[in-house]
Amino acid sequence: MPSKQLTTTSTESDLEAAIHGAIALAFPWLPSGAVRHQTSFSFTFGGRRIMVGDQEREWVKGRSDVILYSGNDPLAVLELKREGIELTEDDDAQGLSYARLLTAMPPLVVVTNGKDIRFIETYTGKPWLPTQASEQAFHQLIASASKLAAADLKNAVETLMGLVPTVWMQAIRAVSDQTLEEICTAEEHLQSPFARDFLIPRDVTESLEKALLAGEKLVLVDGHPLCGKSNVLRELCVRTSESENLAALYVEASSGSGILQAVADALSRELHWDLTVHEVRAWLRRLSQSAEPERRLVLVIDGLDPSDTSSREMIEVLTSTAFGAGLGIVASLDDTAADALTQKLNARANSTIGRRAVRMRVEALSNVEFTRAVELLSSRRIQIMKGAEYSLELREPWILRSLVSTAQEQLGEAPEGAFAGIPPLLSLDLIRRARTRFSDPELRRIFRAVARAVQAEASDRKRPKPLILRSLQAYSIRRAVLLSHIDVHDLRWLSEHGLAKQSISDASDAVISIRLPELLASELAIVLAEQLTETAQQDAGKAAAWLASMANCLHLGDVVAAQAVLDAVGTNGKLPYDVIDSLLSTPPTRGAPAVGRSVLTLDPDGVLIEMTVLEGGRMLVVKEGKQRVIQLEDDASGLEYEHLEQWLILSHLAGVPFIAENEDAAGRLDHELALVVGSADVVLRRPGGSPDVVAVPTHDVPSVGSMVCSAAGIVEAITFSIFQLFMRQEPTVDQWIDEAIARQSTSLLCRVDIALRQVAQSADQSLKHWAEQTRVNRIAPALANFPGLHH
Repeated sequence: MPSKQLTTTSTESDLEAAIHGAIALAFPWLPSGAVRHQTSFSFTFGGRRIMVGDQEREWVKGRSDVILYSGNDPLAVLELKREGIELTEDDDAQGLSYARLLTAMPPLVVVTNGKDIRFIETYTGKPWLPTQASEQAFHQLIASASKLAAADLKNAVETLMGLVPTVWMQAIRAVSDQTLEEICTAEEHLQSPFARDFLIPRDVTESLEKALLAGEKLVLVDGHPLCGKSNVLRELCVRTSESENLAALYVEASSGSGILQAVADALSRELHWDLTVHEVRAWLRRLSQSAEPERRLVLVIDGLDPSDTSSREMIEVLTSTAFGAGLGIVASLDDTAADALTQKLNARANSTIGRRAVRMRVEALSNVEFTRAVELLSSRRIQIMKGAEYSLELREPWILRSLVSTAQEQLGEAPEGAFAGIPPLLSLDLIRRARTRFSDPELRRIFRAVARAVQAEASDRKRPKPLILRSLQAYSIRRAVLLSHIDVHDLRWLSEHGLAKQSISDASDAVISIRLPELLASELAIVLAEQLTETAQQDAGKAAAWLASMANCLHLGDVVAAQAVLDAVGTNGKLPYDVIDSLLSTPPTRGAPAVGRSVLTLDPDGVLIEMTVLEGGRMLVVKEGKQRVIQLEDDASGLEYEHLEQWLILSHLAGVPFIAENEDAAGRLDHELALVVGSADVVLRRPGGSPDVVAVPTHDVPSVGSMVCSAAGIVEAITFSIFQLFMRQEPTVDQWIDEAIARQSTSLLCRVDIALRQVAQSADQSLKHWAEQTRVNRIAPALANFPGLHH
């Protein structure tokens, strides 16, 4: 029978035979078997245990590191190279470095290829040249050994960190792990970008890793503020923690001390390896030009500031030909900052970094990524309600993280096996949680002033168009406007605490992005409430129109405006009902956009697009100076909504119990709002976003309107408010159901049906039974009178 060789590389038995041969060559005076060996060992490096192992794999490459013992006493570090491979000074340096860091320290280093042999004194680093290699001479070596100087210990560390991938890769990962652990531990701190046990796998991270493995020297990870860039970098560190080829060193660039100083500080803090900036640079150069360029150090720089000239120049140096393929750089920064970094001042050509860099953009969670998030949370006993997959806001990682934090707090008090729930869309709970979490008076003072600046910025309709659009994605404000409301010391404090970050806008303005958006939303609501109260006393209709306009031009505007109404009531004890009545009197409508109407938007890459409606059902699209005309669909009646913000505000208010009163009587205003707003014949959602997310299944029934399909779940704030009404199980809830049926509104009944379906998922058995019975016995028969729906 024919045979086949299954082993194609040197095996463990080959390594053992070579070790025994080397021992016999180095210590012929010792009896056979007197020397034992270990092919794996460890040493302490700044409080970290570094393992030296995987010897069979290294032996295949031509070398192995072994420690020899005579009894229990360390005898020597053996640097063993395969026969025929020439011995080098690097072999001596590597063996000495291992020996000097071991406890207890072996007095000798032996370097051999099985034929040639060199002996080196560990303590002096000099060749050991006894007149006769014998046991007596060996004992004399030990007796005459001097104490190791600190400088030699530093050299030992530098050697291993520059020459031995199995050492420096472990050490680098240990530094990154500790840094990330500190950030996660400081989760309660304001500026922390991470949450423990919450890391959503992102597609861009996989692409980033592939680019680095392919040899890219510089990758810029950009996106709008709070889109999850830092977590992509964190995930890269996690993904490469077991890689044979990549080791990621995570450093924060926000210190303002420069990239190399940040690296020096990290290595000193975690490994007790004190380096100057010049020594860091020399180390990176040496490592980048390693004989094994496939083993790459990836310098991961989080929060690069393009206005930091020294950091920008250092990236140019580190990615130049002076540094080899063994060094890669990944840096995160806001998209506008990335534009400034990669373009020359005239914006007509790429800068040096722009020519060298690959840019990868972090977007809101895709459908696949959102599914991963749902699965991750489910494994941690957190469930997201049906309908959340259609929420634009819940695709933003910071919002999802905020909701997860609240759910985890609920689980802390829940019995084992219980689940916590995450609502399917944003509600006023976001602001309530912010006011509970952020109670520091000084922080609130500064953010109140920032909120006034944001309101002033939003009221300026003459701002550059890109600034207007970006302010709807996140809270950002021109530096000059911000400094007209806060002093430079407060801005410096915000920057030092990671709560404000500067970038450059498309209009070359210095723009400040504000972190803690939930706190800023809370303070904005208070600021709007002050002006709402003042304006309402003069003209309630004008106050309502102003509030709707502010909701339309602020990030999270409908939630902020709704909270402003509640804050106005809470401050003065009352608010003219005419304000609510004015909001109610302008129901949303949809129709074909008027000729000449212009619409601005940003494409997935953040590029501004301007669209203008032309006659004949056509639209002019302008992008980066290039024009094209497209033909709209025959039925374009649903392309434009009017007065949507008014009823979005009321949708949130319908979920909060409060009373309206006049001279004759008082009644539950939230109940009435739920009935009226719930009868809207259009889908009450803020427009915009990717069609993959916003394309909610609906029923368009002639002469009735457009309604969300029950299969979609809760996707409207008004439906969520009705759901909250049912979950409270107030004594009058069945009377409210009777009134909803009596109004004979298909739209209202559909929303009630969806809310009841969700209540029926409750763990409360009595509530679950009530919801099921109410839907089947009362709502379903009422809906059966209307065609074009399925239940």
